Amino acid sequence: MSETSTTSAASASSGPVYRSVNPATGTTTATYPHLTDTELAGILDTAAAAAATWRATPVTHRAAVAARIADLARPA
Repeated sequence: MSETSTTSAASASSGPVYRSVNPATGTTTATYPHLTDTELAGILDTAAAAAATWRATPVTHRAAVAARIADLARPA
């Protein structure tokens, strides 16, 4: 469940935020700043460029990166 809030500490200096709330406990699990249309467009453009670069990366390299991430994510 997400909702907007203008009362959290994170928003005091930067404007409204979106809060991700655990519906079972009502606890805020994360906050995200409100973005203007221009800010959001810039973020989406950056993500699209990164996706294009990743798509052009050879599959063997992508597999090696994914395997390394899996290694790092496993408990020690």
